[in-house]
Parts: sequence; C-alpha cells; structure tokens
Amino acid sequence: MMALIGGMDIVVRRNAFGRQVHSFEANPLSIAKLKCSLAANEVGNVTVVERAADTVSGRMLDFFCEPGPLAAASGFEKRGDDWVQSSVETIS
Repeated sequence: MMALIGGMDIVVRRNAFGRQVHSFEANPLSIAKLKCSLAANEVGNVTVVERAADTVSGRMLDFFCEPGPLAAASGFEKRGDDWVQSSVETIS
C-alpha cells in the first residue's frame, strides 16, 4: 500500500486485528514524516518499506517529488520548477 505520510497506515493498522502491516513509500521526502506520524500515534505493527511497489524487483524508478513542509505529492512528471527528481529501487 502507498503510505500517504501515515494516514492510510493508521486506518489499516487499526483494522489489521494485530497483524503486521507493510507500508510502501517511495518518496524520500515523505519517509521521515511517515515514521514520525506512526510514532506519534503509537503504531507498532507497521513496517515501512522504503521502495516502490512494482511487478519487478530491483529496477530503478525515477520520479519527481513535491518539496516543502507536506512533501506528499510525487509523480512521473515535474509539476513545478522546485520539484525534486528522485530515484528508488522497486520491490515486488
């Protein structure tokens, strides 16, 4: 699942009935915020996977990330002059 800075992780975690949840987040600007959100909400059964989920493992995926305090948006097109290019390894 895409992490979305913890919002979805918290919802899924609360409905996971004690099972482990694996959260995939490719945006490096969002990972610290995600981990902070999980810690602040005392979420202990979510494992953050710092990769992009794909059909093939091990390939590099290039994309662009929104900078700034939210840093939540990302995509394959550069939507603003300040957007940051990033690359992340995929996992299937």
